[in-house]
Amino acid sequence: MNKPLVYFLEHLFDRLPEPTKENTKWPLCRALIDIRDEFFKHEHNKIRAKVERAIFNIIIVKLNYDPYYHKRIAWVLRKLIEVLVPNPDYLYQANWLKSDQWWKDEV
Repeated sequence: MNKPLVYFLEHLFDRLPEPTKENTKWPLCRALIDIRDEFFKHEHNKIRAKVERAIFNIIIVKLNYDPYYHKRIAWVLRKLIEVLVPNPDYLYQANWLKSDQWWKDEV
């Protein structure tokens, strides 16, 4: 299941124009572009970076151009904030990045 999905993401979405602050209109899209760009200052796994970038870009494109998905993705993000703000320990695995060989904590 994972291999076909990775192949699809690497080869199809690699050909699409990358969303930028200049070609998007919503503040949420622009915030995700900032987050994506910050993420890739830290991520150093070239093999997985292509798929990770495609995932970011798919979400940004859907937010920017498709009102149906924009509303639903925004709803999910709001729910995540509601759950995570009072429970930051749910993200304890993010702390493991400090010892990950592909993650550069200092930028």
